[in-house]
Amino acid sequence: MKAFWSRLLILGIITAAIYYITHMEYFEYSTCHRFDPETDTEKTLLNKVNDEIHLPINQLTNTRFFKYFRANTLSSCPFWEAEMDCITKKCVVENVDTKELEKDWIEGSNTYSISKAIAQPLSDVPPEFEEGSPNQWMSLEDEEFPFADLSLSKEEATGYNGSDIWIKIHEESSSNNGPMERIFSGLHASIGMHISQYYAPFRSDDHYPNHTDFNRRVGFHKERLSNMFHLYHFILSAYNRLRLDMTANKFDYAPQNQTENDLVKKAMNKFDSVFTSTKFVAFPEELLGEDRQEFFEAQTELFNSISKYIDCITCERCKLHAKLQLSGLSAALKIMYPQTNLEELSRNEIVGFFNLIRKVSNSIDWFKWMVTL
Repeated sequence: MKAFWSRLLILGIITAAIYYITHMEYFEYSTCHRFDPETDTEKTLLNKVNDEIHLPINQLTNTRFFKYFRANTLSSCPFWEAEMDCITKKCVVENVDTKELEKDWIEGSNTYSISKAIAQPLSDVPPEFEEGSPNQWMSLEDEEFPFADLSLSKEEATGYNGSDIWIKIHEESSSNNGPMERIFSGLHASIGMHISQYYAPFRSDDHYPNHTDFNRRVGFHKERLSNMFHLYHFILSAYNRLRLDMTANKFDYAPQNQTENDLVKKAMNKFDSVFTSTKFVAFPEELLGEDRQEFFEAQTELFNSISKYIDCITCERCKLHAKLQLSGLSAALKIMYPQTNLEELSRNEIVGFFNLIRKVSNSIDWFKWMVTL
């Protein structure tokens, strides 16, 4: 009889161990990299800024203007045959009926002039900015493409493996011989944070924070975390340049709907008021190089190449968020390095830019929550 109970006890221990191993994402708490507030001053200051602006940037991007983004999520890959192979419903993009949109958004007629105080022209920059030219930052989103509802198509774990695309992106950014390698590394880390925060097993509708996945993607990698804060510093510095135009009633978000227009302006002014109160210290621009013309020319080629690789993503929702964030990053670079032929931002770029701020803000907030466990 004793032998029976001994075997039963051993079987129970083995069963519990197997359960723990196969469900360890529920139990493994973070032992990720933590930074020293006294030595990592950039991260400490950005954390303080983010504590203040995290809520208002999420409220701003939840308005109708900022939650609808136009994108061709079924674009074909120019390098190899790539059919959509992510078949779960988490890969699907929820498009919005155009009847719910403002006419100006559909026609794409509203572009927003950047202030002359920002748009200091550089000499010897070719004026051409046409489809297919080397100065084009990204493939253009035509008016025929649908609008996605970002509030219904959140960035989360879909089961898609995009490592082959990221390899190409990192190869392109590292060959750029400039600061963009750190910025794209930071973007990669931020996206990894979203996936681990909204993790779901294959074919499951349940989402939960996966600490194991977080550590694997970001938490155990000091350099990736540092680059994510580096990216955040850069895009907030771009907003710091743009903010006067955004809050001086120069932008009409919905010209034919005054109620909606006032609602977005109120949310924008609230975000800006909180941002200003943080006493944000802008990114040291000398880190991005002295020759702005040379830098700009290198980025147009880089972004054109990366946007083509993004077209090779075979998960529709993943492609949507990649295009959204690349659009926001290109807008940030245009603001920081504006040219005479780039004095306007499209609605898509404005939407992409503020959603990029929101996404990285959420990643910073998620990281702070993880290290307190």
